[in-house]
Amino acid sequence: MDGLLHRCECFLVQHKLPFLEKVWLADRYKLNRLLVLCLREMRPNSKIDLTGTRYYGLSDRVKVLLLERLHGSSAPEEMLEQPSDLEQFHRLTELNFAMIRTKTGRGYYVNPYYIAAWSNVFQVKY
Repeated sequence: MDGLLHRCECFLVQHKLPFLEKVWLADRYKLNRLLVLCLREMRPNSKIDLTGTRYYGLSDRVKVLLLERLHGSSAPEEMLEQPSDLEQFHRLTELNFAMIRTKTGRGYYVNPYYIAAWSNVFQVKY
């Protein structure tokens, strides 16, 4: 099975596909070499559709890597395997989320890392 995944990964590296399509495939099938190559070719000023279905289908780990890359951090040299100790978390209530209330009183549970990462995006620069 590993040989087949390696051949598929080589095929995806050599052929032109939309960026988020490649990233989604790399994330879904744990093709770490392809994911690293996609992150290396991505530039901080890249235009990425953050509202599409492919973006919503990405794991939180890959979304964080994309946001870090958009903010100018360097691409990783290699991608380590996902930590296996996170497999025990199955419900959102088991994770460490922060609750944000809107003006209407509705509450949203969000990851504090996303708030920190996106806070620079929404600042007005004078």
